[in-house]
Amino acid sequence: MTSAELLAKIEALLRDEQDKPIEALRELLRFRTISGESEPEAKAHAEQETRRCLEYLGKLAGDMGLVWRNHDNVVAVAELPCEGEFVGLPVHIDVVPAGDGWSYDPFGGELVDGVIYGRGTQDDKGPVIQMLWALNLLKKLGMPLRRGARLIVGTTEEFGEWTDMAHYFSREPMPAMAIVPDADFPIVNGEKGVLNAQLRLSLPLGGQAESGDLKLVRVEGGRRANMVPDFAEAIFAKGSEAPVKELENELKRFLSAEPDARAEIVNEEGQPHLRLVFRGRSAHGSRPELGHNAVLDLLHFLGQSAFASDDEADVAQFIFGVSSDIYGKTLGIHSEHPFVGRTTVSLGIFRWDDTGVYAVLNIRPTFGMPVARVMEKVSATVNEFAEELGVTGEASSLAREPFDAIYVDESAAPELIAALRESYTTVTGRPFEFRSMGGTTYAKVFQKAVNFGPTEPVEEPEMAHQPNEHVRVDCHLRNIKLYAYALARLCLAQAE
Repeated sequence: MTSAELLAKIEALLRDEQDKPIEALRELLRFRTISGESEPEAKAHAEQETRRCLEYLGKLAGDMGLVWRNHDNVVAVAELPCEGEFVGLPVHIDVVPAGDGWSYDPFGGELVDGVIYGRGTQDDKGPVIQMLWALNLLKKLGMPLRRGARLIVGTTEEFGEWTDMAHYFSREPMPAMAIVPDADFPIVNGEKGVLNAQLRLSLPLGGQAESGDLKLVRVEGGRRANMVPDFAEAIFAKGSEAPVKELENELKRFLSAEPDARAEIVNEEGQPHLRLVFRGRSAHGSRPELGHNAVLDLLHFLGQSAFASDDEADVAQFIFGVSSDIYGKTLGIHSEHPFVGRTTVSLGIFRWDDTGVYAVLNIRPTFGMPVARVMEKVSATVNEFAEELGVTGEASSLAREPFDAIYVDESAAPELIAALRESYTTVTGRPFEFRSMGGTTYAKVFQKAVNFGPTEPVEEPEMAHQPNEHVRVDCHLRNIKLYAYALARLCLAQAE
């Protein structure tokens, strides 16, 4: 079958039901499947939403005539079966918190002027629906299969532990190859590594403020390790004659010197505490340069503030210093690869209270800097500072299995890459190229796995983990065609 004939068949099938995948995505976005919640009530609600979301997907898959298997609401499979090997399609329904700065309800699935808004439209609920409909179209082509295909639906990708994929491999086999829709088009065959390094320092905050004092009692910011924090605050206990005006003047001087920073003092009369709030702009932790880290602004302020003790200012300056250098030179972990790019560092979580300091650095090492070596360097830096300050300090990996950078050469997966190349050039009419990314995806745990979409840099901005994450309807439908075409070339006996 020629490329034009195959594409024409796919387009005709999609035209007959194109409203359905649009509405399905809008519905999927309404499930608040936020992974990694720590508070018991929020965690229970997220688990309930995950169950409901999987039930919804199972109903869609069943209506399509696909085989659905739900493994304990941790991972699920929608399968177009065939004897022998199969193509894996790893996706995830969990999302990061919405954050601030949205113009539309992040969990409303709103459709405005041909654009669908919501947390997960790009990462990764949009691809879930796109891949599911690609399987539906593949089945509707009604042609003999030489390979099966399985949509593998994870639930803990954003949290970093990937217990969902461990659960999958304990119950299901490894695919012959895998298409991961969690990056960009045309093909992303190189990924940086990932390490969430947690830092601890035993310098507590707390205690009572004297009548003329403002005493720092808590500092916090950041919701997830892989998000650039858009909010941070410092809490001060205030005495009856606290020097609030002096704090206001000091903040004014800081903001005049740092015009990109945004902050305010919240001082409610009669309340024993005062809040110093900084606001930034969220972005994916792998692209810290696209965001503005509110925690760094706050630490920068505290590091030069008269309202922090000398030791507190030293800690603030230290964390600011190792985190504001987003390419890791201060930590001694800088590395650069001509294809995969530079190592990056993003301060994702920061807590400082009466138990001491807790911080998480989201580090994306490139080739030439293994994660084990990165961890050694970070540990040495933290230990040296702690010893100088006279406190205890430690650094360790937050996840059980941090990942090194990966690269899949074309010679390692020639059939897969040929099918994806043909799909891209046929559907879009654009020239093909290989790309790399700073993010980390399920491609790291599957054999012969590369990323294919879901965003086209020529047409769409990358919005993962950012406010107003969205997908255009035409791009949503385009992706279904791209995935259906690639699966047809890989799975149909008569499409070779």
